[in-house]
Amino acid sequence: MMTHQTLDIIDSRDVIDRIEELEAELYDLEAALNKNDPDTNEEEKELALWKEENAEELEALQKLAEEAGGSPDWIHGEILISESYFVDYCEELCKEIGEIHNLPWYIADHIDWEGVARELKQDYMKVDFDGQNYLMRV
Repeated sequence: MMTHQTLDIIDSRDVIDRIEELEAELYDLEAALNKNDPDTNEEEKELALWKEENAEELEALQKLAEEAGGSPDWIHGEILISESYFVDYCEELCKEIGEIHNLPWYIADHIDWEGVARELKQDYMKVDFDGQNYLMRV
């Protein structure tokens, strides 16, 4: 389940996979209910339980996919970064790609990562996922 918690980073492929999984479950339950079976009470209960446990998550994921799915990298793996994690993400990214590897420690340890994140944020768009803001590169 992806909702009701703030994930630092979300991969769009995980969103796509989870939507497909939930939609397949829902389809199977609705198909079982639509059969001309005289004992549909059990299928109705299963469908109601599934909706109680999963409908909200599916709706939130579908809204996210609709809002962010226009990205050319959505199906290939777009990364969404929680706005609250973005400063840490920027620091990790800069270190990972070697942007600061030649700086002496007394400089590298005093970088204004909030300022760096503010500058990098210009290349990102904000999307909402279940009431949480995420940043996605544009």
